[in-house]
Amino acid sequence: MSNLLKTIVILLAITTAVYCTVDEYDRMKKSTLKLVVQIYRHGARYPIYDKTYDAAEQKKMNGELTPVGIRQQFELGRKLRAEYITSSRAFLSTSYNPQELYVRSTDVTRTLMSAESQLAGLYPYGTGPKIPTQVQGYSADQKKQILDAPYKFFDQSISQDMTDDANAIPNGYQPIPIHTISQNQDKLLLGMSYGCPNSQKWTAQNKQSDEWKRINKELSDTISKFAKIMIKDETQLASFDLTSLQQNMDTLISDYFQGRDIPTEMKDKDFWEKIEQLLYLEIHLELLKTKQQKQVSITPFFNSLIGYFEKKLNNTAPYKWYMHSAHDTTTSMILVGMNLTSWECMERYHTNQLQKDEVCIYQPTTYATNLMYELREDPDTHQNFVMFSMNGQYLPICDQTSKYCDYEEFKRRIAQQVVPDFDQQCGFIEAKAAEVQQYTFSSSLTFISISLLLLSLL
Repeated sequence: MSNLLKTIVILLAITTAVYCTVDEYDRMKKSTLKLVVQIYRHGARYPIYDKTYDAAEQKKMNGELTPVGIRQQFELGRKLRAEYITSSRAFLSTSYNPQELYVRSTDVTRTLMSAESQLAGLYPYGTGPKIPTQVQGYSADQKKQILDAPYKFFDQSISQDMTDDANAIPNGYQPIPIHTISQNQDKLLLGMSYGCPNSQKWTAQNKQSDEWKRINKELSDTISKFAKIMIKDETQLASFDLTSLQQNMDTLISDYFQGRDIPTEMKDKDFWEKIEQLLYLEIHLELLKTKQQKQVSITPFFNSLIGYFEKKLNNTAPYKWYMHSAHDTTTSMILVGMNLTSWECMERYHTNQLQKDEVCIYQPTTYATNLMYELREDPDTHQNFVMFSMNGQYLPICDQTSKYCDYEEFKRRIAQQVVPDFDQQCGFIEAKAAEVQQYTFSSSLTFISISLLLLSLL
């Protein structure tokens, strides 16, 4: 079978796996949606690597969300509103209800701004709260006393009339809280990197592994071709590897979404997609290579996911929707945990060894990629089941053939993917012990110093 024919067969298999069968669609349509857990990648950003291509020219905007990224997230919010709020599948209230929606973001500007932008689409102008009718009817002095802030201008030449609008904020804007936690404590969304102290050590080991060296060799022709396009200093070509490719291509993608010039050779659509796929492969080889990395990194998220589901089923939490604003590394971690991708299947794809019925997401999770878990109840059997989608398309889960998985089976499979000692394997316990030891040592020194001081005074 020719390579082209193999690729066509693989794509057909994956495409067939994405769309629901008639029975699956009917079951989903009849079912009751009980909970949504959403995870998405931030929108288009400025480059984060300052030594590649033209990234140095944009260094002041390092990693910030671009206007294009803001728009992407706003449009995603609008689409989710159309499907989950204003359509026949209406699930959330038409106006924001703090008992329904909980928003979490990593502590990074681009993810926080992505959450704000998406929420502006989910609950647009005109849906925000209004001043109570009774207050609106008060006299101007009464309204000023109630609605105005107590701030007094130091510069008395400044004057400003109070907002006169029935909306709490003009145009009916709806503020929505976004919760976050420092990156080095964010086990939930950054379990593959900052949220796991040992991740740096594992990454360094991965880049010395036989698999890393083998794949760099297998793909050397493509890597070399890309290097010659991007690197003008020939002395640097020999050291150009998958990591160099990932950093340079990451910058090119950022440039593309800003409308900036890119090298002529990279305007070849097929070659562009090939390098994008290798970028994705590199991320997995770096952060999600070993069985330990795959299981450890996903443990906090999967534990929280089951916790969300259990609270909903036990009626101990009111939320209907958990939103998480994160990164491509987060979405990659989840897809690996769901057994929908891996560096191993990507290598098989790039070496034409992928089986025709094997599901493998080898395309990168691009800006604003959206993943969603749905907990549903079958009206006939009253059994709960889970569905999982990527950018609106339901994917095969559990056995890679069905778009839904009975909840108890889903829980059983998730339990096999997590570890019981995340903190220990990630190095948190050792770090805490070292911290306690340092504190004890410092306290001892302080005690000795005070004792000597007192003796000297006697």
